[in-house]
Amino acid sequence: ANPETVMEEPTVTITVYPETGNVRILEIDFGTLEILPREIHIKPLDMEKVYDEIPLIPEMWEYLEESPYFLLKGHSLVVEYEGSQTDAGLGISKIFSYRVFADASNQTDITENYDIKTFDGTLLVNPRPIRIKPKDESKIYDGVPLIPVDWEFLPDGIYGLLEGHSLTVMTY
Repeated sequence: ANPETVMEEPTVTITVYPETGNVRILEIDFGTLEILPREIHIKPLDMEKVYDEIPLIPEMWEYLEESPYFLLKGHSLVVEYEGSQTDAGLGISKIFSYRVFADASNQTDITENYDIKTFDGTLLVNPRPIRIKPKDESKIYDGVPLIPVDWEFLPDGIYGLLEGHSLTVMTY
């Protein structure tokens, strides 16, 4: 965004108080009035979830704590994001496009009045925790170890396997 320079000669009225006649203005010089873009710092909102096969994608933005300014009241920011994370692990989200509008109808683009600095966000997909136990079995002692062959999910577990997934348990 570029600063604007106002080059018009304004009409100026100067009154000195108290009006005693003790002050006389000999000359008025005009200076340069400069409007600088309003600097804000934003990033995609950090997001986290448990693995569910559905990509985790950024959907919202937030100001950084050290942002020098914020949007003015009534202004709106429209943001486009990039980045996704499906499997367990850490991914990065970015803001690749933004526009600032003077009102919620998104008709008057005023992006040039803002100096927007963008930073990365994180997308964290945690491994899906499941709880299993060997099915209860018994046998008459024969000198051979009893090795479980069937397993079951514990009913108090929050998560189970996703549809189409299977679990193989190796016993030694």
